[in-house]
Amino acid sequence: MTYMITYSAPITLCSTSKCEVIGVLTIDISINQLERYAEGLISNSDGFPAITYANGLYIYHPDKSYVKNKLTLLDVARNKCDFDRVIASQDAKLGQSRTLNHISKTTGENSWYMIHAFSQLGWSMQNTFYQSTALEESEVSFLRQQIIIILSLIITSIAFLLLFILQLTKWQATTLWLATALFSSIIILFIGVIWGLALNNTKPKNSEDTPITSSQTIEQSVTKYKQVNLKANDIEVIPTGIQIDTMELKDSHKVDIGGMIWQRFPIRHCDSDLLHKTYITENKYGVMFKNSQDVKMLLHDAQINCNDKYYLVTWQFDASVFYEFNYSRFPLEIEYIDIHLTAKKDDLSYILVPDIASYKFGSNRKIGLDKNLFIAGWKIFRAYFALSPASDHGTTFGKKQNFDNHKFDELHLKVGVKRVFLDAFISNLTPLIVVAIILFSITLLPKDIDISRILGLCVSMFLVVVFSHLAIRRNIAAGELFYLEYFYFAIYGLLILVPVDAFRVALNIPSKTLSYQNGILYKALYWPTLLLAIYLITVKEFY
Repeated sequence: MTYMITYSAPITLCSTSKCEVIGVLTIDISINQLERYAEGLISNSDGFPAITYANGLYIYHPDKSYVKNKLTLLDVARNKCDFDRVIASQDAKLGQSRTLNHISKTTGENSWYMIHAFSQLGWSMQNTFYQSTALEESEVSFLRQQIIIILSLIITSIAFLLLFILQLTKWQATTLWLATALFSSIIILFIGVIWGLALNNTKPKNSEDTPITSSQTIEQSVTKYKQVNLKANDIEVIPTGIQIDTMELKDSHKVDIGGMIWQRFPIRHCDSDLLHKTYITENKYGVMFKNSQDVKMLLHDAQINCNDKYYLVTWQFDASVFYEFNYSRFPLEIEYIDIHLTAKKDDLSYILVPDIASYKFGSNRKIGLDKNLFIAGWKIFRAYFALSPASDHGTTFGKKQNFDNHKFDELHLKVGVKRVFLDAFISNLTPLIVVAIILFSITLLPKDIDISRILGLCVSMFLVVVFSHLAIRRNIAAGELFYLEYFYFAIYGLLILVPVDAFRVALNIPSKTLSYQNGILYKALYWPTLLLAIYLITVKEFY
């Protein structure tokens, strides 16, 4: 059964005296045709369209239940508490167009909700475009940098204001401790804001690809390829799909994946024996994973579809894919794991493209992934197909190359992941926070306490910090300093400074600043100094 839309318009014959209707022109449009038209309008953008009548009744939406259940914009607005759809319903009635800043109730992402009226048809089109992918990296960076500059100016202003107040109150103890608590709280808050910006206003280094969201995007790529390839008539386009059911990060640079892969091979004749021999027995066709090892492919199923003229072959697979993670932001990483698929038959007439017909695009932000898929310690926020330029190996592998032939773009599945910050915070920052609190408690001890006890405590905490530091280094195997590592260096500095001051007291070395009101300045400036150092490190890493 196919859903159809019928559009009718009168045919009018006019003379000098009057006009009369002499007939009716009727056009039937299938939902599939309308879907191709709607997606074609936004084929180069990341988002999804919806079309309604003037009364708000859905004609098309990626979630086809909206059409089947005859829902309106107001129905969905009530179900999802979406006020923007109420505005869209009003605009549809009035035939108006506008653009709204919107949080998609389908995906939860910040987006632009563009309402466009087709007055002659009495239709309204609502396009949702995701801001995260629509903005260029330079625009995202500029926004983040401007916010960080504002936060830094606020901190500087508050610091001068508190110094002025302390000067007026002649550095009274109560005022000093209140100023310390206020300034430290503000720095903690602003560090949290920058962490939020780092997770939500930063684009991963390898996210520059254009996601494939419709068949039009593939057709454009294939057409362009045929224009520059001399053997265009021999090119065989193989729709290829992948569904990942399991994904696990085995170590710092290896990802284990498992699931299903299928290919739809175009056929001319429904000869099962010939097809089985060509595509399976001879083992010429199939998929390979680039940058991988321990790949296991097990034939799952093979079916002939004589009506649509294709041979569907499905495999179960397990593979270990190598990927270079950027750990410089640890524990605030954002990455796109690259699953690179290539044709097993290595020639220029056999190209892979995503099997668009097998997926629900538009509102689905995790194409190719099982809906229950999870990665321990990470949050999956996105997955999409992309066609990227073929890798340049710098060698022909002994094969004769034709100058007039060009390689088709290769198929990639990009899986966007973010580190679960709370998990990383508890496991990595908690020991540092506890050590910092203990060191602060030591500064509050009476000055006549035995110096050996202070040294014993500092050495014990030093061992805790060192073992924690080494454990992280073993787990992530980063070849550079990472963000969290600066926290360890700050604590190492405190582990040196605290016993140094204890030695100063034990040796009766005078210091007006450190001895002022029984060392109150030294104690009160402990947290502001430590937190300000962490804030500056954070600004340096994420500005």
